[in-house]
Amino acid sequence: MTAPSLFPDCVLPGCDQPVAKIGDTCDTCLTAFGAFLRPTEAALTADEIAERDRIVAATYAARRTP
Repeated sequence: MTAPSLFPDCVLPGCDQPVAKIGDTCDTCLTAFGAFLRPTEAALTADEIAERDRIVAATYAARRTP
């Protein structure tokens, strides 16, 4: 079991870099994706991020299954 983080993770799926607040993008992702990232009108909540990540993880798992 891993200890809980003091900071939330980056909002991008699959990135676990720490950020200052929920819904932020880490500097690594900002550098990597630059102009491809677009601001949104409202930041995702922790629950919305968790639900989105569950869907992404399920999709990845389904694609790995022959």
